[in-house]
Amino acid sequence: MDHAVELRDRAVRALQTFEAECRSGGASDEQLRAAHYALCAALDDTAMATPWGQASGWAASSLSSTFHQDVRSGERFFDLLSGMQQEPGRYLPALEICYWCLSLGFRGRYRLDPRGNAEIERIREGLYQLLTRLNGAWERELSPHWQGVDAPHRGPSRRIPVWVAAALALAVLAFGFMFALHSANSQGDALQQRVSQLPPVASPTIVRIAAPIAPAAAPAAAPDAVDAFRRFLAPEIAADLLSVEGDPQRVLIRINGRGMFASGDSALEPRFATLLGRVGEALRTEPGRVTVLGHSDNQPIGTVRFPSNFQLSAARADTARIVLAGAAGQPERFTSAGRADTEPLAPNNTAEGREKNRRIEVVLARGETVK
Repeated sequence: MDHAVELRDRAVRALQTFEAECRSGGASDEQLRAAHYALCAALDDTAMATPWGQASGWAASSLSSTFHQDVRSGERFFDLLSGMQQEPGRYLPALEICYWCLSLGFRGRYRLDPRGNAEIERIREGLYQLLTRLNGAWERELSPHWQGVDAPHRGPSRRIPVWVAAALALAVLAFGFMFALHSANSQGDALQQRVSQLPPVASPTIVRIAAPIAPAAAPAAAPDAVDAFRRFLAPEIAADLLSVEGDPQRVLIRINGRGMFASGDSALEPRFATLLGRVGEALRTEPGRVTVLGHSDNQPIGTVRFPSNFQLSAARADTARIVLAGAAGQPERFTSAGRADTEPLAPNNTAEGREKNRRIEVVLARGETVK
């Protein structure tokens, strides 16, 4: 993770340069503190959305904690923004920086919210309207002052406006992050693939078991959980929406991902909420721990929100977990994880195979109790 440490050091130096230039440009302490915090929060949010950011310990030495002694920047960013909007004229440059942070992908506490994108867009649109009112409408004439003004020549000012310094610093940091993000995620995906294919670390052991003693009488057979689920979900199975397999101790419900999510997104299509609700009802009376797994094909994604298929599949699994737990009750029984393309059901070299690999799996471990 040397690249992550180097990238963080570069970000620290760039933020220090940004602060020095803003002070030399005459920015007030209030504006500078708010703008500086917004940039720290945006950079931390981008880093922590990547596999290498989480593995490098970025959260333990985040930019927000380093400069502002705060570890809740994902939430406090929006509190700070709300407060500044009460006095927009006083914090205009800082509000413009917050708008650019939102436009460039900052999500904060809304990153894992199924309606997070819609909420971010609502906040960003409101901020845009506020900035438009403060800055005024644009000139509609191509050249309103086409006749020269009879005035003596005045040289350009040497002072750099705060917003210019902020925009330049943010642009440099954004391009640097995008380059590092692409490079790190390419290496991270390959590493995840190799790790998933490693054999177990422990060596096999030989256990000698005494010859079993025949019981006097066989106990009554336990009800077959797989058959119970198949009976309850018979309409969905007939419609080829899901399948059920397993044994009395472990039940696997495989939900076809066809049309469940939009391409590159983790928001559930509304018509699939009913299907997941039915699966949740089936789980309500069955004891045991439930794990929701997200699977994808091998087509790279590489967006700011989802740098790789591991983040996308994990977010989709968490969305499904929320709906399932709401229908089944006892949300503490439910966990979720992303598997990306490490466990394909079919080859990824055809459209049909990739469609089959995009799925949600619900695993019920009946023998495991929730502590």
